[in-house]
Amino acid sequence: VTNYPFQEKYQQEVSYLGMVTAGHKANLAFEIPGRIAVLNIRQGSPVKAGDIIAKLDDASLQARRRATAAELVQAQTELELAGLKAQRQRDLEATGAVSKEAFDETRLRARALEAQVEAVNARLASIDIDLQKSQLVAQYDGVIADRYVYQGAVIDAGVPVVKLVETSGQEAHIGVAAARAGELEQGNSYTLVLRGEEIAA
Repeated sequence: VTNYPFQEKYQQEVSYLGMVTAGHKANLAFEIPGRIAVLNIRQGSPVKAGDIIAKLDDASLQARRRATAAELVQAQTELELAGLKAQRQRDLEATGAVSKEAFDETRLRARALEAQVEAVNARLASIDIDLQKSQLVAQYDGVIADRYVYQGAVIDAGVPVVKLVETSGQEAHIGVAAARAGELEQGNSYTLVLRGEEIAA
C-alpha cells in the first residue's frame, strides 16, 4: 500500500490573454490655418515631450510682428513726448503763460496715446500667440502612429496632421473568466508576460 501525503490546498497556474494599449493617443492639429513648411517626421518616429513635430509657414506673421513692434516704438515715443509737453504746460498754465484749453488738449492727447500703446501691445501679444500656434508640439513622449498630410499642404485649423501614441503609461486589458474574477484581489500584484519578458503589474 502506498501512502500519499494529503494536501489541503494546492496552487494552479492560470493564464489569460490580453492586450497592451497606449495610455494616451490623439490626433494633433494646428489651431490656425496655413501652409505646412516643416514636417520631416515619419510614421513610427519616436518623439519626446516638447519636440516640434511640424511648423506652418510663419513669414507673414513675422512680417506683421516686425511692423507692429515698430508701431509700438513709435507710439511709445509719441507718448513720452506728449507726457513731457503736458508736464511743461502744467507748470506754465499755473502762471498763465499757457491757456487751460491748450493744456487740456495736450493732456488728452497723452491719454489717447496711452490707449494706443495698450492696443498695439495687445496686437503684438496676439501675433506672438499665433506664432506659438504655428508650431505643432508633442505634449508627451510617444510614437507617430500615422501621418495624414505632407509638407507644403495648405490646411485649415483643426485638420489632423499626425496621430501621436504615448509610449509611457501603457495599460494592459486582460480578459478574465467571470468564475475567476472574484478570486483576484485589488492591490495584489500579478505577473504579465510581454514579448517573453515577465512584468509585475
